[in-house]
Amino acid sequence: MNTSLVRTGLTRFIRHYWLSNRKVIREKDLYKVICTEVKNPIEVTNFVEKLKNAAEIYGAFEDPQSAMWDGYDTNVRENLNLLVLFNVNLCYPVLLAIHQTVPDNLEKVLRMLVIITFRYNVICNNSTSHLEYVYSEVATWIREQKPKKIKPIFEKMAKIYPSDEEFKGCFEGKVLPKTGSRLARYILQEINNAHLGDDKELVTNLNEKDLNLEHILPQNPDEPWIQTFPSDEDISQYIYRIGNMTLLGTSMNRKQARSSFDEKLSTAYSQSKIKITSDLVNYSTWGLEEIRQRQASMAKVACQVWRLDY
Repeated sequence: MNTSLVRTGLTRFIRHYWLSNRKVIREKDLYKVICTEVKNPIEVTNFVEKLKNAAEIYGAFEDPQSAMWDGYDTNVRENLNLLVLFNVNLCYPVLLAIHQTVPDNLEKVLRMLVIITFRYNVICNNSTSHLEYVYSEVATWIREQKPKKIKPIFEKMAKIYPSDEEFKGCFEGKVLPKTGSRLARYILQEINNAHLGDDKELVTNLNEKDLNLEHILPQNPDEPWIQTFPSDEDISQYIYRIGNMTLLGTSMNRKQARSSFDEKLSTAYSQSKIKITSDLVNYSTWGLEEIRQRQASMAKVACQVWRLDY
């Protein structure tokens, strides 16, 4: 077995392999069912050999730098990194089925799963209880039908693709966890890049050495900041709203810290080459209504960025 499975978990891998080839099964029943359905020595040998081959692929899903992806477009590594960032693996049975049956479709299906996951899991935070059933059904269908076109695959997963209306509504109210700085940087990067169109010279990246995540309303606001918010509002509920975040050069970020909005605006935001940051000059003050308005505007862009048109 691939040593990378020490990280991913051997039982989880075997279970996902089973989901990808047969049907959903609870973890506690896994080995009992395998013993029931894989009986004689020939079946056992074949099963172990198939597991061995699949292990190399599965382990590489959580290791985007694996040599397995050397022959693929760089988008594959980028999108695998995003699944790791989103902390999801329920879709791996589908990726395993694609890789083993119609590998030419891997890049497009991987991107499809990234967008579905971002909408369904990351932003809408919908229940994952039935995702395994959907993904298992799709994976076994892929193995049977070996679809050459992408649209039928999407149609099989359309039920877990949140509508623009649902996605937009959830995005408008989304509060990220305190530990979600990398996720916040990714979201802001994609929204900023969407504003740039063909001007790729100003496209942002996730290099933390060059860009910092900036909280306009500071993470530790002082009294002047607190006084700008209504007394009946919990100011902490707005600090980690997407609409309260932007990207800023590291040197500017360190200098600003807990400065007032006016100071940040004149010495940092207005000087930034990052569009979502420089656009803050359109605000004269910064409070809960401004955060809500900016996040609602971002939500409209997000519907276009994380979108599947099949």
